[in-house]
Amino acid sequence: MATSRTEQAFRPALLHPRYWGIWAGLGLLWLLVRLPHRSQMQLGRWLGLSLYRLARNRRQVTETNIRLCFPARSAAAQQALVRDSFISYGRSILESGNALLRDTRHLQARTRVTGVEHIKAAQAAGRGVLMVGAHFSTIDLVGALISPQLDMDVIYRNSPNALFDWFIRRSRGRHFGNVWRKDDIRGIIRALRNGRAVWYAADQNYSAKYSVFAPFFDIPAATIKGTSRLVEMTGAAAVFCSHFRINDGEYYEIHASTVLDNFPSGDEATDARRINQLIEAALEEHPEQYLWQHRRFKSRPPGEPPVY
Repeated sequence: MATSRTEQAFRPALLHPRYWGIWAGLGLLWLLVRLPHRSQMQLGRWLGLSLYRLARNRRQVTETNIRLCFPARSAAAQQALVRDSFISYGRSILESGNALLRDTRHLQARTRVTGVEHIKAAQAAGRGVLMVGAHFSTIDLVGALISPQLDMDVIYRNSPNALFDWFIRRSRGRHFGNVWRKDDIRGIIRALRNGRAVWYAADQNYSAKYSVFAPFFDIPAATIKGTSRLVEMTGAAAVFCSHFRINDGEYYEIHASTVLDNFPSGDEATDARRINQLIEAALEEHPEQYLWQHRRFKSRPPGEPPVY
C-alpha cells in the first residue's frame, strides 16, 4: 500500500538501544548536509575513496562489473573507472542525505530539467506515466529536486530494519504524492490507471521468475519484465529518465525522453533489451555515475558459471 500518515507515525519502539547506532549516523549526516555544497562534494570524494580502499567485497564486485562491461579499456583505465565510481558513490551518500534530511530548495538553482512537458502532455491526455530509470548515483537527490515541477509517486524497497524503513518512507513522503512498496503491484497499477506519474527503476537483478535475460553491455543480465507489463496492463505512457551530476556537483541535469514508441512491443525480451540500451546510452558520458557496486549479473542463464 502507499505510505499513509499512520505508517509514517513515529513509534516509541524505534528508540530502543539497538537503533542508537542508526540514530547517531542520521544525526551526523544531518550535520554534514548543512555544509556548503562544494564542501559536501569534497567530503563525498574522501568518503568514496575510503570505501574504495576498505570495502573490499564491493570493490571486487565493481571491478568485475567494469571488466565485463568495458573490455576494450585497458586495465589501468578500468581501475580508474572503478575508483571514480566509488567517488561518485561517496558523493551520492551526501546527496541522498540532502534529499532525506533537508529541504532541497537550496539546490534548485543547480537543477536543470528537460522533458517534463512530455510527461505532462501524456497526463493531460488521460494517461498515467511510467518514468523508467536506473540506479544512477544521483537517484535519491534528483527525485526531490524534480518534485516541485512534477507531482509524482515513487517505489521503494522495504528495509528489514524498522527504523531505517520508517525513516525512508517518512522522508520520501515529504517529496512525493505516494510511496509505494515494490511488491504492492495493485497499488502501482491503480496509480498508473488514475493518471499518476510513477518513478520506476528497471535495472536490479531479480529472480528468473520476474526477469528475462537481455544483454546489458553485451552481457546477459536478468532484466525485470515488470516494465513492459505495467505499461501493457495500465495503458500508461513510458518515458525514460536520466539524471547526472555535472562538473562535480556544479549542477544536476535531469532529462525525460519523449514517450517510447511501440512499447511494449509484445516481446518481453525485446522490451528488456531496449531498456538496457537506453541505460547504456545514458551512461556514455558519465559511466562512473552508476551503481556498479550492485551485483548486476548475479543471476546467470542456465549452464553459465557464477560471475561473482
